[in-house]
Amino acid sequence: MTAKFTTVIFLALLFLLVLAQNSQLIELRFLFWHFSVSRIILLPLLVFIGLLLGFVWGRRSRKRS
Repeated sequence: MTAKFTTVIFLALLFLLVLAQNSQLIELRFLFWHFSVSRIILLPLLVFIGLLLGFVWGRRSRKRS
């Protein structure tokens, strides 16, 4: 196994551990919207959005160079 593969597996297991420990509901308020969502749903959603934004931002900066 390569170091990159081992690091990815370690981070994935760490992320699953964090998800398992954060299963309670939280209330979100944004402007005039109020809704409750489980942290176990919110955390992967925010990670996905961050990865997507990083991917798009990285592609834009590579095209400019």
